[in-house]
Amino acid sequence: MFNDSVAKHQPTAISYKTYHKTVSYLNISFVKLGQEECEACLLYEKHQHADGQTRECSLCDEWKKHVESARISRQFYQDDAIRDFDPAVAVMSVDMQKVIMLSRIPGVKTCMFTRWLVAFHETFAPLGNKKKLPVISALWHEGVSGRNAEDLASVYIKCIRSEHLRDVKNFVLYTDNCSTQNKN
Repeated sequence: MFNDSVAKHQPTAISYKTYHKTVSYLNISFVKLGQEECEACLLYEKHQHADGQTRECSLCDEWKKHVESARISRQFYQDDAIRDFDPAVAVMSVDMQKVIMLSRIPGVKTCMFTRWLVAFHETFAPLGNKKKLPVISALWHEGVSGRNAEDLASVYIKCIRSEHLRDVKNFVLYTDNCSTQNKN
């Protein structure tokens, strides 16, 4: 990120220390997400041949196909993000935040002993900046619905039928590796 900033603002380039102080002051942090790797990649990472030799097997072949499929999907995603679409087409990235447990009051011990409510948050964000579609956020809790296939399908339908997307006839939705989302 620092190198990108220097490249974009060459004449007014700042030191890394100043950049780091500014980023910290703005309360921005950069972390490598640990929980974002898919099951196929984790399985391959742990995979070893019994004899310790490097060779191809069915798991290795499957993983190579998986990685190639992911590369192709990512390329479609990036191409769609810069492409000019007809106003009747909405291209959106869809993602569910990890489950939120409410009530959540850091530092308050009595909160630990109360019943928690499970809350869900699904976001529909338009790709690119050419189209002036809003980000649509769906929030619900376990008292209303869960997060199985039928529940998520109803969230997709609610988004598609929203007043913001009433003139859209075709949707291209990119989801992450959540199996329930992809089964919809």
